[in-house]
Amino acid sequence: MPQQPTPDDEKNKMRFAVLDCEDSVKWDGHAIALSRLLGAHGETWEHHRCWSGELPDLREIESYQGLVITGSHYSTRDEQTLPWIGNLKRWIAKVVVVGDVKIYGVCFGAQILAEALGGQVGKNVCAIPFVLQREIVTVTEAMKRRPDYVAAVRLIPPNACGQLSKNKASEQKLAMIQSHGDCVTQLPSSATLLGTSPTAPHEIWALGEDVLAVQGHPELDRDSALTKILPHVRALTEDAAAFAKSSLRLEVDHVTLIGMVRGFLRGCDGLMVGDTAEVVARHVEACRLVLSDTAAPRVHAASQNVSVASSTVDSGAAAAAGAGGAARGGG
Repeated sequence: MPQQPTPDDEKNKMRFAVLDCEDSVKWDGHAIALSRLLGAHGETWEHHRCWSGELPDLREIESYQGLVITGSHYSTRDEQTLPWIGNLKRWIAKVVVVGDVKIYGVCFGAQILAEALGGQVGKNVCAIPFVLQREIVTVTEAMKRRPDYVAAVRLIPPNACGQLSKNKASEQKLAMIQSHGDCVTQLPSSATLLGTSPTAPHEIWALGEDVLAVQGHPELDRDSALTKILPHVRALTEDAAAFAKSSLRLEVDHVTLIGMVRGFLRGCDGLMVGDTAEVVARHVEACRLVLSDTAAPRVHAASQNVSVASSTVDSGAAAAAGAGGAARGGG
């Protein structure tokens, strides 16, 4: 069971949770990977398997500093056959009403956030049934005004598109890995558009100060996409698969985005205290090692909430939890 919050946790908000929406065995360990990527020494990161009916207790929600909602091969439109999806939507809506906890959603996580808060999700609006490629995201003026983004750009300038000086936070484009068959087609009321891409018109968006959503996958590296996604996507033609292989080998700006997300999750007016370009890069590498096939053997835990180790980047590979089967598709 998750560790109960101590008085210090309540005061300093050192409690986080990964809301795991992926039951495919090949992603077994991604909760650990996300804790390595986004966590910091001394924090408690919990693993809640949403697909098994696990969610943090609403009575304790104010003790959490941040929640991370993962991607999934499922679609938010599977709610009729998968009751946990509807349960998660209703739970998210209640958490946002309570407030004072940061919520970051990636891909399926971004989509379910949108639907839970009044937006809409549908099949890809582009002509591509399933998108698997490196893509260029154009940020909006609202994004350029965010302190966490401005600080991330100054510390870790995006350079995958061959642009920008270190101190210039305008005309930004970010390269990111995409893997989705669905996308957000309408934002929730009062949401702010932060970025657009050729295959997702609402690529990055926020709602107030507590919700941040990203359609792409800044947590993934090219090897994970090539080995864990590409071989399992039936919707790709031979030409599309070849394009995916070449596209995914190009440089991305994930470190910049992860620096921003780390600051957001802690409510910082900029980057997380102690983060430097080198520190963020180490967290990205620690995440990659857990997701890679060369990570230490993983231990399958029973389907219950478990504590995920704090993501100190020098603590070595950790055991991960999960179960299931299929390919990441919906998000």
